[in-house]
Amino acid sequence: MPHLPFYCGDMSLKKRGRTTVILISILMILMIGISRIYLGVHYPSDVVGAYFASGFWFAFSVWIFQWYMENRAKRVRSIER
Repeated sequence: MPHLPFYCGDMSLKKRGRTTVILISILMILMIGISRIYLGVHYPSDVVGAYFASGFWFAFSVWIFQWYMENRAKRVRSIER
């Protein structure tokens, strides 16, 4: 789910729409974590650990995506010459 606002941000959404998608995504992620604690399915440390792990994975995925797009653009430019 955290990838949704990132990919939507690259699409045709205006700044206000992007901000709305990001805020709704963050709110849903937080509410799901809180509900897991409330229902007694997970300890708070489990949820916080999952937030950190997913944040790392998201940052890594964005970095790989941006690296790929930059290299792809360089390859296209070199082919056009």
